[in-house]
This record gives sequence, C-alpha cells and structure tokens, in this order.
Amino acid sequence: MRQRRIGLFLAMVVALVPLTVYFLGCGGGGSGGGGGVTTSRFVFVANSDASSVSVFRIQDNGALESLDNVALAADSYPTMIALHPNGKFLYVVNSNASGGEWGDNASIGAYAYSADTGAIAEIEGSPFGWPLDEVTGKTGSTLVNMAITPDGRFLYAGDVSNEEIMIFSINASTGALTLQDEIAVDNDPQSVAVSPSGKFLFVGLYDDYGIQTFAIQGDGSLIEAEYSPYTINGNYVWLALTPDGKYMYAAGVDNGAACSINGVTGELTVLGDVIDTSLDEPKSAAVTPDGKYVYTANFGSGTVGAYRIMGDGTVDADTATSIQAGKRPKSVTVTRDSKYLYVANYGDATVTAFCIDDATGELELIDTYPVEKGPKFLTALP
Repeated sequence: MRQRRIGLFLAMVVALVPLTVYFLGCGGGGSGGGGGVTTSRFVFVANSDASSVSVFRIQDNGALESLDNVALAADSYPTMIALHPNGKFLYVVNSNASGGEWGDNASIGAYAYSADTGAIAEIEGSPFGWPLDEVTGKTGSTLVNMAITPDGRFLYAGDVSNEEIMIFSINASTGALTLQDEIAVDNDPQSVAVSPSGKFLFVGLYDDYGIQTFAIQGDGSLIEAEYSPYTINGNYVWLALTPDGKYMYAAGVDNGAACSINGVTGELTVLGDVIDTSLDEPKSAAVTPDGKYVYTANFGSGTVGAYRIMGDGTVDADTATSIQAGKRPKSVTVTRDSKYLYVANYGDATVTAFCIDDATGELELIDTYPVEKGPKFLTALP
C-alpha cells in the first residue's frame, strides 16, 4: 500500500487525492482579519518573478495583514530570506536567475528591519558581492540558498552554477557581509543547512549526488567530514533539521530520506529506504520548533504534507495527512510558537495560512492572501 511506503520519510502525501482536514479550536476564521494584532510577528515573502519582498503582520489568530511590497533591484529574482539571530537584520538571496537560466549578477541583499512595524531598509554596502563575479573572478555565479550560524557570525550561500559554497562573515553591529572564501562541492548545491549546535554545515546536492557534511571551524572555514559525502540517490532541494539537531529530513523532487545525525562527527545514518516522491515533488520542508511535526510543500500535487516525528526520528505513517494549498507551492514555514504554518504558492502568487493542531499536527485553513508574481520562499518570525 502507498501509505506504508511513507515508512521513514516525511515528504509524501498519504494518497493520490489530498485529504483536507478541519478541526475545532484553531482560534480565528478565514476572513483574513479579526482579533487584535500580536506585535513583532511578521511573514516575509521573496517574490522571485517580481523582484520584490512582501511583508505581512501576523494577527493573533494567525491571519495575515498585508503591510508592504518592497521593490528590489530589477531582475534580482530573490529566492530565499534569512533572519539574523540578533533580530536586527534580514538577508535576501538575489539569484539573478529566471526561466531556468543562470544569471551572472548574484548577490545577497542585507536589510535592517523594525521589530515593531516590520519595515525593512537596505543597509549601507548592500547588496553584497554584486556582482559576485567581480569578487571571485568567476563567471555566472548564481545563488539560490543560504544559512546563518546560530551565533550569527557567518553566512553560507550555495552557488549552483560554480558548484561552490560561498563563506561570508557578518558584522554584528552593521549587518554588513564580507566574502571570506569559497569552497568546491561535489555538485549543484541546491540546499544548505547549519546544525543547531553550529558545528556542521549540510549541503543537499542535485543529480543523485547525495548530501555533503562539513565541520564549521572557529573562523567560519569548512572541513569536509570524514564520512562525507553520503551518496543517497536523489535531488535534494531542501534540508530540515529538528531543533535538537538529532535528525534531518531531506526533501527531494523525486525521492527523499530521513537521517539521524551524529552530534560529534556529523555522520548521517539513513533511517530506512529512500522513498519515491515523484508524484508530489516536495520543494521544501519545515520542522516545528517544538520538534513534534514536519511539513512539506508539495510542488507537484499542490498540497502540504503533515507528519508526526517519532522518538527515533522516523515519521508516523499511520497518522500522516495532507491538505490542499495553492498552485505549485514552493516553500513552507512555521512560527516559532509552533501554532501557525504559511505556504508560498508559486503558481498562483498567493500565501496560504494554516493553524496547527498541537495534539495531531493536522492543519486548518485560515485564509489565502495575494502577493506579487512568483513567490519562491517565505519565513515567519518569531
């Protein structure tokens, strides 16, 4: 049975027809408003095809209030947003890539933002590395992802066209970035993730090359771990780790894996067989900050998959569910209180908001909100 094939991996829906789940007690309805405003809670959306960032305030029932659409440089095509741990700065990957064609002016925009209003303002010197070719002496640099260390000192970005990881140091006072080095990886680095301990950088590779693991040194430099790379066949476009750093869920467009992580060496152990996910094509995954559930944005089926995480890092196949999102969802994020989930729907330029049932992990629709063209990524805080 298909349900049994979910086994030890997150990124599948239980059946070909999505199961829409509703329940009582979510707190708030689908009007997109209502309730008082909860301060310092925002959603930022990278609208790649519009070269803009949409800003929403999260209401106290999880609904969203549209605040602003911030225009970026023309043809910057943002693909990812990351928040600095100090809560002062926000970074945007400008891929300069559109229509499947790699660009040659990739950069990282750096912004100061207000925790009161959500307003963002570009800091002096941003975007950094524009174009990266002038910094590295290479041609055709294209960044699509990044990760920041928990101490906020370093930022790592994957250059898919040059097959490298760019290493930036971060000025904690100004938010400015300085390119320190670039190191080669085995293939197209579609995803990067830093362990919660800050000890390891994991890189998801495309075209059946698996996952590479690097030990992060005190100066931000990287040394590949002894057992890396892990040749798990797959095209890994997203890596999601549990808050305790013990487990990783690798979402691939045609397969995926759940892995345990050795906290001392960074070694990965696959928890069961790699699973076919070609019908769903998950593009991203998110683990709730309380470590109870993992969710996937299923680009192919237009759904969000919901999975309970078991004590051994596997997911519970018997209780796995899915719910319809918008058209071609590309990104999913969860608020830090593990109460609300938001999905960026690339195909119809919308964001869908859901409430999370704490007892079951099932989702209840709150509402859907328009954004500018081509949303590829979103993040929520806190």
